[in-house]
Amino acid sequence: MSLYLQDVFRVSLLSIVFIISSCGKKGSSNTNDSTNESTNTTVLPQVILPNEDTLTLYKKNGSENTFYKSTNLGGLGVETTEDKLDLYSGIPVQVNSNYDTNVTIDIIDKSDQECKNIFSYSKYSPQININLPNFIKPLTCNLSINLNAKSIKTGVVENPSISKIKVRFNLTMKAYMYSNDKNYLKFSGQQYPDDSKFREIVSQIKSTRKVSITNLSLDNFNFLEGAKDYIQTFEISNSSIGDYNLFKEFKILKDVSLNKLNINDSSAKKILGMLPKLDRLSIRDNLLTSLRTIIDTKPDLISLDVSANPIQNLSEIKALAKLNTVILRNMNLTTLLPLNNVTQIKDLDISENPLRRFTDVDTGYLSSLINLEALNVSVDRDNPNSTPITDKVLSDYFRSFVLDSKTQKLKKFIARNKWEKKYKDCNMINDFERNIGSIDYLENIEYLDLHGNGCVDSLGFYSGLTSLPFMNYRKIKYLNISDAPVRDFNRVIDWRDNNITFVFNETPWNYDAGVFMTKESCLSTFPTGNKNRLQCEGLDPNFKKN
Repeated sequence: MSLYLQDVFRVSLLSIVFIISSCGKKGSSNTNDSTNESTNTTVLPQVILPNEDTLTLYKKNGSENTFYKSTNLGGLGVETTEDKLDLYSGIPVQVNSNYDTNVTIDIIDKSDQECKNIFSYSKYSPQININLPNFIKPLTCNLSINLNAKSIKTGVVENPSISKIKVRFNLTMKAYMYSNDKNYLKFSGQQYPDDSKFREIVSQIKSTRKVSITNLSLDNFNFLEGAKDYIQTFEISNSSIGDYNLFKEFKILKDVSLNKLNINDSSAKKILGMLPKLDRLSIRDNLLTSLRTIIDTKPDLISLDVSANPIQNLSEIKALAKLNTVILRNMNLTTLLPLNNVTQIKDLDISENPLRRFTDVDTGYLSSLINLEALNVSVDRDNPNSTPITDKVLSDYFRSFVLDSKTQKLKKFIARNKWEKKYKDCNMINDFERNIGSIDYLENIEYLDLHGNGCVDSLGFYSGLTSLPFMNYRKIKYLNISDAPVRDFNRVIDWRDNNITFVFNETPWNYDAGVFMTKESCLSTFPTGNKNRLQCEGLDPNFKKN
């Protein structure tokens, strides 16, 4: 189980939340002078709701069936300082010996199955009991608490009430650390997690294999002391590091992401020299001007992402002879010459580049990558330098698979775009219907994403991907044609097959997106029970084809 810490101050995952609403006023008492034989007001039975909207409870490390309450709203310090938590015995019920009180608890809405046997009430008990032994994972229960108080004297039911409570169970930080597999730790916040109890707990973790840090200012990695000899994957982005020497403390790192850290060539050389076992590197959005530092320090890399760096000479990449994954997004790449005959590459991402400047020569360079299994040529409309690869280059590349079957290894192809039905920029999309029919030659394709390839031409007709020109796909597992002017799914392949993930509507709330079908015609395509049928619900029921 992964530990996901969205905010190191609140550690919101590690809480038990009661979101409580009631048809009566919270914490209020109801009185009925007509049933009181004395001058004192009779207090009627009722479920006592907390004054605050959120009641936070914790299960401590080692506690069998006991929950605890914080004296404030919680947060990192409270969750890790278990001796500051107060015992919580159950949801209070105000009782009166003059009334026969009946309390029933119903599990409603989307609750976990385990909720059915957790809550119970005994007659005249001052609380609703919580019975949850062997609790080791988050749990959410939605309750409806019904109370009826019948006067023993008159037999009249008075003050019936219904209270609805959402109960979310979890553990304290310490309990979680000691009871679950901590293979993945994720930290995100604004400054270094300086709570001493927190550092004490995390430092004892010895099973962690992956750590991710985002938006933090770090002076040291002391809070990972116990895991330094075990972490193999380390991701840090958009953060501040006081001393790059910190990385020498990690002995077996194999996969490292250093993104948006303002790293230049000099600092990169220093960091990489401290990581003897590194074979996968992502160093996106930094200040590198050359690949030479990477080549000199890590010549045996098998995966490299240098996207969005001002690197001048990409031809040096040929020196990385073991490289099989290359990511070059947003690099102002205008030719594939630097990759010509780098035949060991299996996965290539050249998206968000001015790919329109590719020529017939680049088709040859692309075809020279005879072991290529995955290719991404997506367009980022928010980046003015990002343009689609030409239809001719793409078509000729696919056609080369027929001419030389040995090069037919492509299993994954991504050409995502961004389009809504109002857009009229046909020069910014790939017209698979008219110009790239050779896409049907991808006999080994398993993953195909053509999201957003659509436009309206000058005559008002739709272009791009208007039908499914895929007749030879026998191995397909994933197909995304959302936000494209596809009018029907009538092709040889049976898209109703539940083993195929077929995405045709990523944004069901937006009628300007999705395929060009009505909800009714879409529903008629898929049998009841098919997982793809749910996407039909978001299609425009009144859509009319032009």
